[in-house]
Amino acid sequence: MLHIAGLGPGDPGSITIETFELLKTTRVVLRTKIHPTVQALTEWEIPWTSLDQFYEENDSFEDVYATIASEVLRLYLAEDGDLTYLVPGNPLIAEKSVTELIALLEAQSIEYQIHPAVSFIDTIMDVLKRDPIKGLLILDSTDLSSKGISGETDTIITQVYNRRVASEVKLALSDYLEDEAQIIYIRNAGIKGQEEVRRIPLWSLDRQEDVDHLTSVFVERELVSTVFNDFRRTIDALRKPGGCLSDREQ
Repeated sequence: MLHIAGLGPGDPGSITIETFELLKTTRVVLRTKIHPTVQALTEWEIPWTSLDQFYEENDSFEDVYATIASEVLRLYLAEDGDLTYLVPGNPLIAEKSVTELIALLEAQSIEYQIHPAVSFIDTIMDVLKRDPIKGLLILDSTDLSSKGISGETDTIITQVYNRRVASEVKLALSDYLEDEAQIIYIRNAGIKGQEEVRRIPLWSLDRQEDVDHLTSVFVERELVSTVFNDFRRTIDALRKPGGCLSDREQ
C-alpha cells in the first residue's frame, strides 16, 4: 500500500497517532526535509528519504511537483512493502505533488490511502481567531496572477517561499490593494513559541527579513478595491457568449 500522510503545520504534536504508527512500520519518503517536524522524526529514530534535490533540478514548481510524484511512485514500485509519502500540513490542502501523485496512481490502478492531518489553514484561522464560514479563498502564490482575489471573501495566499516570490505576490496584489493597505503577514503558524503574525503595509511585503517556506499572507476582504473588481466583472461579461463580439475578438 502507498500511504500519503501529512506532517501537520510544524509542531510534532500535530502528527496523528495513525500517521505516527505508519512512520514506525513503513518506508518513509519526505517531499522536503525543510520542515520543523523532521527534526522530531530524527529524534524518534525514524529513517527517511527526502526529495529536495528535485527543487534544484527543475525550472518551475509545476515541473518539481510532477517529477516528485513520479519519483514517489518509482520508489514505491522499486521495493516490496508499504511506503508513506509525507508532506507538510494536510496532504489534500494546497499540495500539488499529492494531486499529481494521485493522478498517476489512479491511472495505473494502484491502491493508495490518504491520511489527513492538521492543515496550515486550520492553524491560521486559530491564530487570527476567525471563522471561515463567511467564505475563504485560498490561493497558491504561483496562481495569484492568473486567478486574482475579490472583495467577497478573505484570502489566504500560501507558499510565499522567499523574497522573490513575496515580490511577485506584492505586484499581483497591487492590482487590488492600495500600497499602504495593511495585509497580515503570517509565519510559523501552529508552531508554539515561534509564530509570527503582524500587520504590514503591502509595499513592504518583500522587505520582510524572515520570509521562508512557512510564510503565508492573509488579505481581509474589506481591503480589496471594488472599482477594480467591478471592472474585471464587466470585462468578463462582455467576453462571454452573448456579450460583445468585438471585445471577444480583441
